[in-house]
Amino acid sequence: MTACSLPQDPGSCADYSMMWFFDAAQNECSRFWFGGCGGNVNRFATKQECEARCVGAR
Repeated sequence: MTACSLPQDPGSCADYSMMWFFDAAQNECSRFWFGGCGGNVNRFATKQECEARCVGAR
């Protein structure tokens, strides 16, 4: 399973920061609050990084 096909996962901690994930159902990158630990690899620091990795890659 690739990073782009994983669901958005905020992680299990509470040190929140804004990150980006690829929403496969919408075929676009969206923002979410990441808790700082745990989660999965469908998490990107910028929209540009998310789009470069995932948009059109399915």
